[in-house]
Amino acid sequence: MNDLPILNYLSERAAAAGVNLESADGPSGTTGHLLYLVFHSNAKLPLDRVSDVATFVGCDARDLFRLALAQFYNSDTIHLLERMLAPPEMNAAEVAWLSLIRQAAGEELEPPNRFARRLVAALVGGCKG
Repeated sequence: MNDLPILNYLSERAAAAGVNLESADGPSGTTGHLLYLVFHSNAKLPLDRVSDVATFVGCDARDLFRLALAQFYNSDTIHLLERMLAPPEMNAAEVAWLSLIRQAAGEELEPPNRFARRLVAALVGGCKG
């Protein structure tokens, strides 16, 4: 298991953070003990512990989560999960509207009130909200 990308990633990030993964251990249930199991006994990093481990070694939780998924699923399944769970993509018109709104509103954008919803509906010819 020592050649898996997740182990290489964890090794690099832990070294940068000054964490020695070869000697990481601790009481059962701790993040240190989990890392010891992952590195020394072919255990897989549980998906529900990725955030804890990312904090422990100082790495990006999203990057680590993707690598942890690869322990359990093939690349086709991972791509399917990413597509299905990703926020819907915006079309060019939506991007243009969002850009215009951000320009006009500046830093302090509040959620739309009733007047704003009606104004936008009138501008785009949609239903009243």
